[in-house]
Amino acid sequence: MSGCGMLLTEYVERGFHVKEIKVKCGDTSPTGYPWQCEKCAEINKDRDWRREAMENGENFDDEY
Repeated sequence: MSGCGMLLTEYVERGFHVKEIKVKCGDTSPTGYPWQCEKCAEINKDRDWRREAMENGENFDDEY
């Protein structure tokens, strides 16, 4: 797991509006990267998420 599970407030674009959502630290964002709190982001700042995903057989859509 790449996060501590702390509840975060994130903002997601929905057309011309922005929606506020609650997510757990470590949950996957729509871009494929995890949402992280400041503490976990500092701990994982040097991780290459795309390389790790490819090594595990996962695939990213580059046109997202």
